[in-house]
Amino acid sequence: MGVNTLAFRCVQHQAFFIQDPDIVAITAQIPWEATRQWLDLVAHSGTALFVSLGEGSRMPEHTKEIERAFQLASRGGDGARPLSHLEDSAPERWAIDDAGSKGQRELHYDWCGGRGAFPFAV
Repeated sequence: MGVNTLAFRCVQHQAFFIQDPDIVAITAQIPWEATRQWLDLVAHSGTALFVSLGEGSRMPEHTKEIERAFQLASRGGDGARPLSHLEDSAPERWAIDDAGSKGQRELHYDWCGGRGAFPFAV
């Protein structure tokens, strides 16, 4: 899963290469909320952002989120770093640099839900 790739290899980002955590696939098979969270995290991370739009899967409400993600990613993101990587195999808590307050802000993503990580818990 891309979350693991991003969380456990982010220390190498810009040290050896630009990290490519995984593509953001917008398809009818993946719930939009899960895709939206992944899009948001990759944009915040500053790593390579690639989006794949499945035929007939893109809805008008996706456009604003995709545009926002590409704008953030094009500025280099804001340095998302996992906070729960020692406890979780798919970290849900991430810190980002908050330029407005010159501090950090925590983001929370719900990858796992009550039954485990999607798509394994379907």
